[in-house]
Amino acid sequence: MGRKKNIYIYTGVVAAFLLSSLFHFAYDFLGRPAFAAGFFPVNESIWEHMKLPFYSLLAVNLVPWCEFVRKLSVKDRLVFASFQSETAILFIFFGYYGLKGGFGLEGLAIDLTLLFVGMLAGLFLSAWFTQDREGRKNAIRFPVWLQVYFLIKLAAMFLAFQIFSFAVPGYPVFRE
Repeated sequence: MGRKKNIYIYTGVVAAFLLSSLFHFAYDFLGRPAFAAGFFPVNESIWEHMKLPFYSLLAVNLVPWCEFVRKLSVKDRLVFASFQSETAILFIFFGYYGLKGGFGLEGLAIDLTLLFVGMLAGLFLSAWFTQDREGRKNAIRFPVWLQVYFLIKLAAMFLAFQIFSFAVPGYPVFRE
């Protein structure tokens, strides 16, 4: 991969990881306002921790902080944020339940490692799926139907985080 993509991947994962760390404590730090419940974890459930990669990767992709991001259209940035957060969430979800249920392993170091590796995988794969165009906007190599899926999923996850922060279902993924 080129230098611009490497900057995006490695600086982006560090920025997203730091944002996730800040977001983890933001709800309490802000005084537990209702508006913040849909954006920041309100308890220690798996569901609430899925907000961390979702919003941090959305921020890393929407803010034009490096040349690679600036050369993507806003639609492509949203598609990437959705793809990356889905990748990270799958790492967190299956990694957590796989390690806890299969091997009896759990802990802060494992949780942080799953978050970091999941975000790194999402950023790496999305950069790999771009086509460089000299002097013009980069293009992503996802088929149109997949781009539509990721945009719909992004909106659905945003709504689900807002709704289920206030109307919490009784399933294990929503419990601390």
